[in-house]
Amino acid sequence: MRNFFLLIQLCVVSFCFGQNKLEFKITSINRTENKFKTEYIYQINYTVKNASSEEISFFLNKNKIVCNTYGSLSNAVIYRFFQDENTINVPIFNKPKELNPIEKEKQEKEFQAEVEAMMKEAQSYENTSDYTLDYRKKQLLSQVMTLKPGEVCAMSYDLNWNKLRHITFLDEEYYLDENSKYYLDFSIYLLKKPFEKYFIGEDKKRIIDNDNFIEGNYTSEKFEIFLN
Repeated sequence: MRNFFLLIQLCVVSFCFGQNKLEFKITSINRTENKFKTEYIYQINYTVKNASSEEISFFLNKNKIVCNTYGSLSNAVIYRFFQDENTINVPIFNKPKELNPIEKEKQEKEFQAEVEAMMKEAQSYENTSDYTLDYRKKQLLSQVMTLKPGEVCAMSYDLNWNKLRHITFLDEEYYLDENSKYYLDFSIYLLKKPFEKYFIGEDKKRIIDNDNFIEGNYTSEKFEIFLN
């Protein structure tokens, strides 16, 4: 598995070389502690800048950040976690935000309402495949980001760490030593060809056939994150 992740990282580096339509970077990391002192909450602030002279668009899910052990077809931002110079290929930040009883009840009601709305909409289609295609298309269109030349989009996302230093995941095992230094970087894998089947007509012209609707891989510089 280590060789697999090394190959992926080398592919990213080679693909990114010479790509300059976007500037992607982490600008700051702010740490707080939960009220029970059992976990740290890291607010990761990052930016995406259109470094080209033309308006560009791309798919990006701003509401999701995942570990590099997972796939990239979600259009989410992907993080890598480093112990000194070594990549830790396990999901370090894996706990959801703590909710009080009122927040939890609200979240459950919202989730139930969303499920019921999806089921009702699905019933209006003649077959499930048509609904699935249409649902995915709407999801993708909601993830379209457009930036004018020089425009910067600033975003923020919270990652939680439960302070556990001994970590296992599949066949990987790590210990987060107190004397080590730790870093994060972010990557975005901008895709459109894998989604071609969801678009026809004007949508296809605007997205798939549009050279300014870009693809490409972009990785930020590493940013130090403090565990102690």
